[in-house]
Amino acid sequence: MSKIKKQLTDGTPCIEHNCILCCKNTEMPLTISDVERILKKGYKFQDFAVRINRETKLRNVDNVCFFLRGNRCKIYSIRPEGCKLYPLIYEEDSGECILDEICPYRDEFKILEKDVIELKKVIKKLEDEQK
Repeated sequence: MSKIKKQLTDGTPCIEHNCILCCKNTEMPLTISDVERILKKGYKFQDFAVRINRETKLRNVDNVCFFLRGNRCKIYSIRPEGCKLYPLIYEEDSGECILDEICPYRDEFKILEKDVIELKKVIKKLEDEQK
């Protein structure tokens, strides 16, 4: 019997498997609204983010996301939009939204059309913010 697939925003497969692979050496881009939401919780920009060219990304400390403590995200309820949608990623070469091959539990996630729409909105927002 096959497992019931979980919605992306659920995060259950990650928790069940105690997996933090996507939090290691993360290159997760941050939108302005991601940054503002995190700043409102009292975090300092330089602690959790880095600017590379025109892009803002989550900062790694000792090769893991700044917000990872043990195997849990300190800001899970307000985590960046890209984190909420992962392992759904935008494949630039094909222009398609796909499940990231790096995620060992990608087959346990159910992709809904609303997830694809949301990811495309995030990509567009990031592109607009980098102009």
